[in-house]
Amino acid sequence: RERLYQLQENRREAEAAEARRREQERMAATNRPATAPPQKAREPVSKVTVDMMRTMGASEIRARAIAEDVMAFADGGDGVGNGIASRSELEGGLEGTKYDHFKGWMFARGGKRFMKYDDDGSGTISVLEMQLLVTEYLAFSEEMVAKTEKALRVVCTRMNDQVAELTNQGVSKTAAWFSLFKTWDEDGSMTICYEEFHEIVRRQLGVKKTGA
Repeated sequence: RERLYQLQENRREAEAAEARRREQERMAATNRPATAPPQKAREPVSKVTVDMMRTMGASEIRARAIAEDVMAFADGGDGVGNGIASRSELEGGLEGTKYDHFKGWMFARGGKRFMKYDDDGSGTISVLEMQLLVTEYLAFSEEMVAKTEKALRVVCTRMNDQVAELTNQGVSKTAAWFSLFKTWDEDGSMTICYEEFHEIVRRQLGVKKTGA
């Protein structure tokens, strides 16, 4: 499992490195500096132009658009950005927004991912660096979605097998489902809350509780 995780991390880093290389080539072609100056000079956010889009793939355009939107939220969502965002600006600006999960992912493990792209250690990040971060996040998200879909298919199959087992014993299908529902509804509220659903999935997949 550790080896699989390391391989996944290596793949994401390779994809981010490739995105950085392409951006540097594009910046060099337009006679602009490929990387931000050491002090990350505060300049207006450079929006993606039609000429830039002609040299970018769909995934790069998507990552750049999201990066610019994230930076706008960090600047208060007023649409007037300076192209630089600090950790505190990102943590405050993304809180409770559609990028809340991205914020949690970015600052997990003591902010390891944020620091990875803060090359000069200034505690701030540029639009280009944010684009690279977003590229890594999108790859991570797609991988998690695929794993989640696979896990849910397994859970649904096992639930149906349990219902089939009961119906083979002469129990009606409705009664079989209701019987299973009662075992999942631990607090007897006649609803399944998030914690109960999490427990259902954990049991069906045979995953041990954290720390157990």
